[in-house]
Amino acid sequence: MNKRKLGRSAVSACIIAGILLVLILINFLFGKIDPKRTKFDMTPSGMFEISEQTRSILENLDSDMDIYWLVESGNENSTFQLLFERYQSITDKIRITKIDPQDSPTFVGNYTDNYSNNSLILDNGERSKYLDYYQLYEYDNTSIAGRGTSVNIRFVGESVIASAINYVDKGVSYHLYSIRGHGETELPESYKSAVTKENIVMDTLSLAEVSEIPEDASLILLNAPISDLSEAELEVLNAYLDRGGSMLLVSQPPKSARLANFDLLTERYGVRACDGIVFEDDDRYYVLDMKYYLIPEMPATVSHSITAPLQKNGLQVVIPIAQGLRFYGEQPASVTAVPLFITSESSYAKLSGSGSSFQKEEGDIDGPFFLGMAFEEETENNSISRAVWIPTAHITNESVNEMSSGANEELFLNAVDWLCGQDESVIAVRSKNLTEDHLRIDSRTATVLSVLIIGVLPILYLGIGLYLRIRRKRR
Repeated sequence: MNKRKLGRSAVSACIIAGILLVLILINFLFGKIDPKRTKFDMTPSGMFEISEQTRSILENLDSDMDIYWLVESGNENSTFQLLFERYQSITDKIRITKIDPQDSPTFVGNYTDNYSNNSLILDNGERSKYLDYYQLYEYDNTSIAGRGTSVNIRFVGESVIASAINYVDKGVSYHLYSIRGHGETELPESYKSAVTKENIVMDTLSLAEVSEIPEDASLILLNAPISDLSEAELEVLNAYLDRGGSMLLVSQPPKSARLANFDLLTERYGVRACDGIVFEDDDRYYVLDMKYYLIPEMPATVSHSITAPLQKNGLQVVIPIAQGLRFYGEQPASVTAVPLFITSESSYAKLSGSGSSFQKEEGDIDGPFFLGMAFEEETENNSISRAVWIPTAHITNESVNEMSSGANEELFLNAVDWLCGQDESVIAVRSKNLTEDHLRIDSRTATVLSVLIIGVLPILYLGIGLYLRIRRKRR
């Protein structure tokens, strides 16, 4: 090798070393930049995006908090890694520390006897909470005829961790009593699990066995009762609401006579359920050809923290076999009533026994109707009582919830959070689907798509084919 070649090689080596040094420096500097500016979430469900609600919780922490990540070295969950990076880019009050449980069994034993890899411990010195890894994911097995079983996986880490951070920071938990004794519908396990992830303890209560609702009740749930309240039970409920209690009422059309004492309970808000089941005559507001599977609108003139997250995320609830709600008599001055959903002008309530047809008939009640109401009442002792009325038992039906791509469950949870008085920032920190969302289309869109796919497109292809064949023959 002559001196000229040696000089060129040396220059080339210096250039390569300089380029590598610059790249290393750039990589180091990018590592110091806020991850939200250098790492972009391209997942369909926004897997790594931090919601405004979580951001609000993190920005308003009252104290410093440690999150201990129980993980064996090399087995870190990459989702958690990115999530924690985004947490720390928002607040400097969160400290993330990795701890190998094999090396620190005594430390872990101070918080839990059993643990799994990638579990979390939150501690601010006054309160702590352990989150098992399996609490951060949900697995729903759905059987589909002819196609076996599909597994729907949802990442609930953001909602669970946000709730845990809020609990450890504020020290507040809530208690939900589910009323029994009137044929109420049992909440499905998926709904129970979702409620408990909101820092809410669930229990059951028989009104016939108590003289008053317990003082620790954050809210009571009446889930689709089929028999009426007794006068004594009505008195217990009214006394609870008078002292500032909260109630979630899920109702269904009665099978025979109206439930008179339930009517008296709801009339304190100046609202009553109409007779019959609500149908839609406008094909934009029901699913496929099922006129009683309603897709209601959210009133344009009002907004509520229960429905605002649904609207923001473009979610629509599906409300089947519902009662229509309307104002009844004179609206009490102490009550603020906010409609959550409303049917179209073409809707009607079909009375039981008025005919076998789904079409509107003489004697049916003209719409529109409200399909959900939220109430705030100023009581005589200057307390604020809250109530939400959802007039369909199917709001907690898992199949219907799947049809709505989770909107029904989110509505239920938002209502529970609002009734508990949870900080507004907690509402709508929800799970993220790791598989797919279900496409739900209204009847009009389904008809248009059917005409296009079955009629227009085949005719168009056939016409193009004939045109090309004739053109070739003429050549």
